[in-house]
Amino acid sequence: MDVPLDVSNIRFSGYVRTRSRYDKDVPTWVRGIFWAGVIITVEYFSGLAIRTLVGVCPWDYGKSTFAVDGLIRLDYVPFWYVVGLLFEKLHDLLDRQKIG
Repeated sequence: MDVPLDVSNIRFSGYVRTRSRYDKDVPTWVRGIFWAGVIITVEYFSGLAIRTLVGVCPWDYGKSTFAVDGLIRLDYVPFWYVVGLLFEKLHDLLDRQKIG
């Protein structure tokens, strides 16, 4: 499972979410498509880097019909769409927390 790699997107989502607050014309569906693209791109290239360095990728989607090089699955895109938008909400929640 590649959760640590995906959780790293929360920081990036905070940056983009902050930027999109200044542009009220960015619809939710566009941001969702953007996040799905970012997440599958990070998953693909991190899997490719791990496979290149170690010789094997920790996740193997090679048997799936929708797999690309065994590193990502295109049928997961709707899931990543929702997760990306949830990262925005999580970032907003954490941003409001006072620490210290």
